[in-house]
Formats: sequence, structure tokens, C-alpha cells
Amino acid sequence: MVFGVACCFLGAVIGVGGFLDAAGVIGPGSPPLRSTALAVVLLVLIVGVTVTTWTALAIVWFNRPRFLVPPHLRDEPGTLSNRRRNPSARQDAGGAAADRTPLRGRPVAGSTTASRAAGSGDVNDRASGAGTLRVTRDPTPVRDKFRAYTLLVDDSPVATIRRGASVSVELAPGPHTVRLKIDWCASPEAVVTVAAGTEHRLECGPRTGAAGHASLITAERDTYLWLRPAGDQVPSGGSFER
Repeated sequence: MVFGVACCFLGAVIGVGGFLDAAGVIGPGSPPLRSTALAVVLLVLIVGVTVTTWTALAIVWFNRPRFLVPPHLRDEPGTLSNRRRNPSARQDAGGAAADRTPLRGRPVAGSTTASRAAGSGDVNDRASGAGTLRVTRDPTPVRDKFRAYTLLVDDSPVATIRRGASVSVELAPGPHTVRLKIDWCASPEAVVTVAAGTEHRLECGPRTGAAGHASLITAERDTYLWLRPAGDQVPSGGSFER
């Protein structure tokens, strides 16, 4: 964003300078005016980049200004405020902090599996032998702060999950493949065996650390996200192993 604004200002500098030069306002015979115009343009460029940078940091760290933050995140504390109030959330696992967050996963429209994810299933659904899969997303990382992950069960999208949210899906007993996806990146595939009347818990989030940057959207795009049973150590680099 900062780079884009800088390019816009640079284009404006070139355009205004060319116009004034063509009009004869600035040229070899008017060095004071030319220097003044250049100084003003550079000052505007510096102020614009500075304001843009601090605005971006304020959105990420403090969720301010509110009108620039997506509506569903305006009432949440910023990343910095959240870490100050909850030091335990600094850990990559984020298990306890994630469990305290409300259910805010959004089921995908048209999915019969996800239609019961919001807790609308009745006693007959439980009596039929269904089990529950609960996936909680780590609330601490800044990466993908405003974006949702798609939850895939048996290669079918069943729900979306945002930062710090949880989603529950009722599944038939037996083994199921589970995966998270965002754009062309994904998590390693996990196989869970669901038993009737029980809840199987998983946690997910974006990879962090040195191995969690540019390489993850190219050669390691299938490990951009981590997905693991609740309570396990979060992988920060290398390959995910179950």
C-alpha cells in the first residue's frame, strides 16, 4: 500500500513537472521557482507516505481508525492491545486464548454438512450417531488478519473461519480428511476419525518465523497454513508431520 501511494505521488511529481516545464513556468531561467516547486512536491510526497504508513500500522495494531476497519472486526482489540491484555496469547499455539473466543465461523451457503455448524442440529441428529469436528483459528498472528480461511472436509468446502474464531461441523462417524485453504495456499491434509457423540478438536493458523514468508506462496504453498490437533506444538518451519 505504501509503495502504491509512493508511486502515485512520484507520477504526480513527474506530471506536474512536465506540465510546468512545457508551459515555461520552470526552466533554465527560473531556478528559484523550480527549486521551490520541487521542495513542495517532495514535502507532499514525504507527508503522504508517512501518513499512509502510520495509518496502516494503526489498522493492524490498534484497529483504528474504525471506518477503515472491516465491520466484523471493529469491536475487536488490535493485535498490540490484545497481546498487552493477554500475554499468554503471544505463544504461537494460542490454544487457551482461542478456546475463549465466541463461535464466529461462517458456514458456506448450500452445504448440508455446514448447515448444522451453528448449533441448529436437533436431538435426532445426535441420536443418528453424528460426531462433531471443531476447528479453532489462532487469534494472535497479524498475517491474514482480515481474511478468512476455507475449511475443507473430504475436499468439499463446509465453512469459513476468521482470526480468533471457531466453527463446529457435524460429521458422520469414520475417517475424514480435513484441510484449510486461502487462495492458492493451503495447510497439510489431516485425517481425523470421528466417533459418534464425540467432539474432535483441531487448531489452525498461518505459519510464522523465517520459513513463513515468501517461500510459502511458491514452493511451500501447501504448508502456508498449519493444522494440528488441539494442544500439539505449532510447526514454525519445515514440513508438517502428523
